Amino acid sequence: MSVATLPKKETRWTSRLIRRLRGSRSPEEFALSLNVSVEEVELWENGQAEPDAAQIEKLSELAEREQFLKDWKLAGSGELIGDLSVASQEASDDLKHLLDERAQRL
Repeated sequence: MSVATLPKKETRWTSRLIRRLRGSRSPEEFALSLNVSVEEVELWENGQAEPDAAQIEKLSELAEREQFLKDWKLAGSGELIGDLSVASQEASDDLKHLLDERAQRL
């Protein structure tokens, strides 16, 4: 499977991520743009409630329109690999090399 055919990963809309998407907009402006109440936005941002499926879709659409997640990269040492068989062979080779080195030390 190539990277281009991987399914699109759904964003988990945490309170922190929702606050970042709102940015400098007032809660009222943000709520209006999503067609939700200000109270719902405040509950999401305080971690007291989570958006439902329809609201998640609206958040994702807004983020896509504004290219909010465009430049985000994998955290940590994650690396996308297009060909799993090549990655598997590389991991096997690395392990064999490591075991050979350890055996020589003994």
